[in-house]
Amino acid sequence: MAYFPVNEAYRVQAKFVRTAQEAIFKMPATGPRLADYVKYGELHFQLQGRPLQLNVYQNQELIKQPKYHTYLFIPFTDATTGQETYATGRYLDFSIPLGQDSVWLDFNKAYNPYCAYNSGYSCPIPPKENKLPVRVEAGVKTYEKAGAGGATQGEEKMPEFPGGIPAFMKFMDKTFVLPPLARNAGVSGTVEFSFVVKADGTLADFQVTKSLRPDVDEAVLHTAKQMPLWKPGMLNGKAVNVKFTAPYRVKSR
Repeated sequence: MAYFPVNEAYRVQAKFVRTAQEAIFKMPATGPRLADYVKYGELHFQLQGRPLQLNVYQNQELIKQPKYHTYLFIPFTDATTGQETYATGRYLDFSIPLGQDSVWLDFNKAYNPYCAYNSGYSCPIPPKENKLPVRVEAGVKTYEKAGAGGATQGEEKMPEFPGGIPAFMKFMDKTFVLPPLARNAGVSGTVEFSFVVKADGTLADFQVTKSLRPDVDEAVLHTAKQMPLWKPGMLNGKAVNVKFTAPYRVKSR
């Protein structure tokens, strides 16, 4: 996984403006499943000497889950999109500010949508209002599929969790236990991890590729290692070893 070097210039102070009475809409996605969102607010900030704005959205299904009741979502594109960074755009996690309108916006934490790693995902496409006219050289870069043990970028079929992507996410959410110290500290964010799906469906070589916090990283890997056998990747009709990378969003409960 490739990242831009951490750069404090891309950690900017922003003014949060709550927008009221916004209509629910279905955000366009890369696949057929469209989710309901509401524009929750706006972030006004300066980057590279230019006044800019990003809209912040709230997923109407996620807020039904207690651990997501303050979660907000910032999908965006910029002048690196489709070049150094993923063609669909990138995401930032955000939380409802409590009692303040001055917040920090850290583009070093920008991450790829799930569909960057597997086409089975249906990922929200950033609205045109969230297109930044500057280069945001921070966060994750374009994901390059890499093989393991003989698999290359020419895989005909990527490995698959039994039941597909929804079943994978359901397994992770059901099995993952946030360490008590991290829960008490209100830790949230995204851990990216990789592993090899071998030709017989077994899993090996688990590694964290984007760390959140050591105890949380370890808990995510512990959960992932409990996964059942996967359907292996296929190359020219033959099962092969494939390195698979997945993000997991951690929220304090």
